[in-house]
Amino acid sequence: MKAIIYIAFIVLTSVGVYGQEINQQNLAESTKETATKISQELNFDDNESLYLYRAIYSTEQTKLKAKQQFGDNTEQLQEMNQKINDQFIKMLTAKFDASEIASIKQMMDKE
Repeated sequence: MKAIIYIAFIVLTSVGVYGQEINQQNLAESTKETATKISQELNFDDNESLYLYRAIYSTEQTKLKAKQQFGDNTEQLQEMNQKINDQFIKMLTAKFDASEIASIKQMMDKE
């Protein structure tokens, strides 16, 4: 009987982890596509493209976690998303100028 409980626990845990891995893979693929489109449009070099990808990926990952945490409270979720967006802009200012940041925001809003 204990063996069945252990097996059931392992299976359920594995399914949850597998689902999270798929979400992470989908997130990584979609952010890579977005970063690639923006980088090509704005003629970024490889370093700028990589930085943009990392900034977008970490931002989207944080938004996903916020949605999981605050999904039932839309007001808190909106506040958290605003803070995440503000932090994204701060990340971009380290590598890009104001016109590039404006173009990045505009292109991301289309996505």
